[in-house]
Amino acid sequence: MINLKTKFDKYIWSKNYPSDYERELFSKTQKYCRYISWIPGLKMVAVCNSLSMYATKEKWSDIDLFIITAKNRLWLVRIMVTLVFQILGVRRHWNNIAERFCLSFFIDETAEDFSSFSLENDVYLYFWIYYLKPIINKDLTYEQFIKANKPLGIDQINLHKDNKAYEIRTWKYLKFLDNCKILDFKNYLLKKIFLPKTLAHKKRLWNPEGLIVSDNILKFHDNDRRVEVRDKILIY
Repeated sequence: MINLKTKFDKYIWSKNYPSDYERELFSKTQKYCRYISWIPGLKMVAVCNSLSMYATKEKWSDIDLFIITAKNRLWLVRIMVTLVFQILGVRRHWNNIAERFCLSFFIDETAEDFSSFSLENDVYLYFWIYYLKPIINKDLTYEQFIKANKPLGIDQINLHKDNKAYEIRTWKYLKFLDNCKILDFKNYLLKKIFLPKTLAHKKRLWNPEGLIVSDNILKFHDNDRRVEVRDKILIY
């Protein structure tokens, strides 16, 4: 795996340490995650893709976030996070990309095992998890996520040394809200309202490998590079 990591890092131009620009992006992420940390059912927010891998392009890259929610809170959390970031003017939208937040990957806690959509020899997915940088980590959700992906070869001890360096302090997770019927209903209502729009958005995107719309996963990576990266790295 060491040789594979070297090839992967070279292919994506990953650095050993974050640049000053990347540190600024992490600081920005920590700042704005505090504005959403109160949302009921929000269990984890992590930086993923190029910023987590220290492979950004200065003044060009966006900030990709991966979010885990409690069961039956996927739509509630997604809509509230989107609304807050939209109001604050930091959400990626159309051509406004650089240094804005891309909210394209939400799961609930029942979908933490990524084996269900892993490709054969999915090198990119392995290192995507390997480099994941949690910002909000309530109720040890990050640790549970890593444990759930042990079948993919992920091991807590061998993760990147900086992964836990960016976590912020938040209020303790209120588990009793997971059984709140009012929030259950709000989640159900938001799903009924926004699912048709989400499915319409899915049809407009061109890459089927990166698109998942299910009861517990919303994934919209229309530039999914997993096949490309796997083939390049394993062949050469």
